Amino acid sequence: MNALKKILGMLFMLLSPVALFYLVKTALGEMQAHQSLDVYIQWSIFVLVFVPIIIGFFLFGWYSWKGEYNAKL
Repeated sequence: MNALKKILGMLFMLLSPVALFYLVKTALGEMQAHQSLDVYIQWSIFVLVFVPIIIGFFLFGWYSWKGEYNAKL
């Protein structure tokens, strides 16, 4: 089980920057396609909400990779 936690931790650390890249790429693309204040506000809020969540996923993966969640019996 501890090996699975380490593998999933590495997976979270690898997917976090990818998710951040696609979030920002999508937000910029939508803002350029629909240049209205409503779209700017909407995507700015999306980015502001999801960036801390993505950082949390990365930290969760980091701690899992380092073995902080291993069972200590």
